[in-house]
Amino acid sequence: MKSKNEEISQDPQPAADVRQLIWTTELVQKFWDYQSRFSEAYFSTQFGAQIAKAIQSAAPNKARILDYACGIGGLTGHLLEAGLLVAGCDLSPESIICTRNKYENHPGFFGAFSMADLARSDLKFEVVVLAELIEHVDDEVLHIIFKDAIGLLSPGGVMIVTTPNNEDLSIDAVYCPCCDHTFHRWQHVRSWSAEALSSQFRAHNLNVVTALTTDFSLAPQRGLLRYWTRLFLNFISNRRAPHLLGIARKMS
Repeated sequence: MKSKNEEISQDPQPAADVRQLIWTTELVQKFWDYQSRFSEAYFSTQFGAQIAKAIQSAAPNKARILDYACGIGGLTGHLLEAGLLVAGCDLSPESIICTRNKYENHPGFFGAFSMADLARSDLKFEVVVLAELIEHVDDEVLHIIFKDAIGLLSPGGVMIVTTPNNEDLSIDAVYCPCCDHTFHRWQHVRSWSAEALSSQFRAHNLNVVTALTTDFSLAPQRGLLRYWTRLFLNFISNRRAPHLLGIARKMS
């Protein structure tokens, strides 16, 4: 006869009907409306300053920049702190209101819009930023995003994309015991490489400027000891850079 402790320590058998969650538009909006309560966990909050530097170096002087799918404005704030002219847009009404309320008095901020309202406007931008977005969408939505973003670019304008590099989606998979489904804890549905990102640019008639791997967590201002330690460990372990930065230009 097995003790209670022995029974508890046995590996649980996965339920036979566990399925991967299919993300609908409604589920995606509910997920991000909830996550918007925890801004400190957002990638753009943690590493937005480094992303803003990369954007600043690629943006023309005095460029108008659109933070596409801005969420609650984490990256928007870092771009404004870098002295750039910035607007944001998003699907979530709560996120739009949050971003607008945060920055409406900042001299470099010129609005937070719904994507539908922005598409109906005459506003054009020299730079459109898709930060940590394309890993969240399927092929159909991805095409819509690129089409909309390109439509908001002025002739010769620049699209800047960041996304995880060759992410193993299974590592961050979680299980919901209520519905017997698994899903990525940050709602990622696809993994990208530099080659795949470049191909996506070309498929939408954009001229590829660069598609490179990087590590936005490496920054001296986050602590010199941590910075040099991470650089050394990455070197000796041949660690793969965790992030991608893609830049492409709209044809004139």
